[in-house]
Amino acid sequence: MPTIENLPQKGGHVPNLSSGEVILAYQVFFGKFGSANTQWREHVNGLGCAYERMKELAHEKPGSYFIFCPRTHRMLAHIDTSFPAPDRKRNCA
Repeated sequence: MPTIENLPQKGGHVPNLSSGEVILAYQVFFGKFGSANTQWREHVNGLGCAYERMKELAHEKPGSYFIFCPRTHRMLAHIDTSFPAPDRKRNCA
């Protein structure tokens, strides 16, 4: 499974050949940023689309997700839809 360390570097952008403009490409990962078990999910063109796709993935499979920009090598956004651990101290009797 690809990780940030072994993800191929392609400059972080994809040319839009029809209009001549450049659309930045982002990587969506599952897991905590900087964690050894982080898993790459997909490549998405455009930050807004990457954010929406990250929310869709988090809805389908709850957990922690983040968007990584290969051009700047930075995490740009994150979401965590993990269910909170049950409060075992609380007595509902």
